[in-house]
Order: sequence, then structure tokens, then C-alpha cells
Amino acid sequence: MTIRRRIFALLASASLLAIPFTAASPALAHDEVIGTTPASGETVAAGAFEVSVTSGEDIMNMPDMSGNQIFVSGPNGGDMTSVVSLSCIKISGAVASVPVDIERAGEYTVSWQLVSQDGHTTDGSFNFNVTNDNGYQASGNTDLPEGCAPLPMVTAIAYDGTATPEARDVAAPATKDDGQWIGLLIGIGFVVVGSVAGVVVVWFRERAKRDKELMAKLAETDPEL
Repeated sequence: MTIRRRIFALLASASLLAIPFTAASPALAHDEVIGTTPASGETVAAGAFEVSVTSGEDIMNMPDMSGNQIFVSGPNGGDMTSVVSLSCIKISGAVASVPVDIERAGEYTVSWQLVSQDGHTTDGSFNFNVTNDNGYQASGNTDLPEGCAPLPMVTAIAYDGTATPEARDVAAPATKDDGQWIGLLIGIGFVVVGSVAGVVVVWFRERAKRDKELMAKLAETDPEL
């Protein structure tokens, strides 16, 4: 095998070794939120409905719902702001939801935190708007519906009279996966360095071999060498 062919073979091997690292990169975003209901900024009619957050993978469904919570508060910017969602949460696969019964028009904020099956926690918030053009009145029912598990810490975000913070992007923060990206880059670096080292070693071996063959030929033509 010539030096050129050996170099090509080593580079091909390095490419194959790097495939598992690059193929794993899309999975780093597996637990990002892919949708909400209502959508961020959407306007809906007053009434009883569910507010939901859909993750990129199944949500961990523990009996005590540890780490999973959704709270809906509003209307924003007034003295009537309060938590309007029931103190429970439903988990169905990759969808987490909470029942609400809203009659007051205005902007509402959804704050959520979810734990994926691998234990990765994501959180965020978004806003939606409510209109009431037909005089809808909430029932005032606080009974938890079937399948809605009680939240252990309902008072965690109780309204304190301060201004409602601006809604954040619902996508999971990219910085949470920095450790995985660093490991990926280190792994690729080892592959590249190893490949270059292999090419250098092969080059020196081929050169030494050619020099030896040349000296042997010279010795045949000039015995004094």
C-alpha cells in the first residue's frame, strides 16, 4: 500500500469514528418544548379550557409530580392579577396541561417547569390573551378533575403585587447542554489528533523504507558504500 493510500485510509477511519459524535448532536435538543396551547401571543375566548405545554420527549410522570408544574396568572397589569389555574397538573406522554376557567379579559402569563424521562429539567413562560365578548362567568369550581395530580407547592409563585415579568422564549436554554457540547468537541479533537499522528508515523516509516532501499541499491553499484 502506497503512502497516499494509507493516508486516505486513515482519514476515512477518522471520519467513521466521528460519525457517532456528530449523529448524537440532534439528540441534545430532544427535551425542548415544541408547542403550547394556547400558542404564545394567541388570543382566545373566555371559558373553561386547558393550558398545555408539549415537550420534545415524554415527561417524567412521578406520583407526586416532583419537578413538574404549570401556573397560569392574570390578567396582567392590574390589581386583579391572581393565579387562575387549578392546583394540579396532567401528564400524558410529552404533554403537560392544567385546567383553567377564565372570565376576565386581558393578558395572562403561563409559567412552567417540566422534567424529561432522562431527568433533564426545562422551564420557561409565555403569554396569551383572553377576550370576553359574551359575558362569560367562571363557575368557581375548584375540584380537581380526574387525572389531574395535585401540585405539592401551589404557593411557589403566588402573586405579590409586583409587575409581571416579561415572557421568555419557550425553548429550553441552550446553555444547559454546554457540558455535552464540550464532550463532543473533545471527542472529535481526539479523533483528529489521533488521525494526524497516524499519518505522520506512516509517512516517516515510508520515508525510512525508501531511504533503506536507496542505500541498498547504491551499495550494489558502489561496494565501498
